Amino acid sequence: MYLNKIEQALNENITKMAERIDNYSTKGCIAKERGDRELEIMIEKLQSQTLLTLQSLQDSRHVLVELKRAVHSDLFFDRFKQILQLQLGESEKRLIILYFVDKILVSPERPLQEMYRQNVFESFGLHPAGQSTES
Repeated sequence: MYLNKIEQALNENITKMAERIDNYSTKGCIAKERGDRELEIMIEKLQSQTLLTLQSLQDSRHVLVELKRAVHSDLFFDRFKQILQLQLGESEKRLIILYFVDKILVSPERPLQEMYRQNVFESFGLHPAGQSTES
């Protein structure tokens, strides 16, 4: 599943940021022992920036977990169907169909049935962090 790939990339980046913070901490201690205040300040700035990045990645992972929970509980698709049927104009419905609907089954014996894409997020061209968009 596409969300699992994003989660894996997030986890890898979180691990890298945590390792980078530890590395900066070690280098900061060495700079302090040597009395190099300028290097120590620079390392503290890098460590602070990396900590902000780490917190952002952790927040993103939390949002992703909630999104996965909604997708797996079918709340996402139930709400999606409700919005599609009750709250959108014709042009908006066409866009939704373009991005999310894989096929529509029409039969004289059954009502119209929409078949949604298995990976609705892939159609947006999103790439997990750390993955190149170039071929």
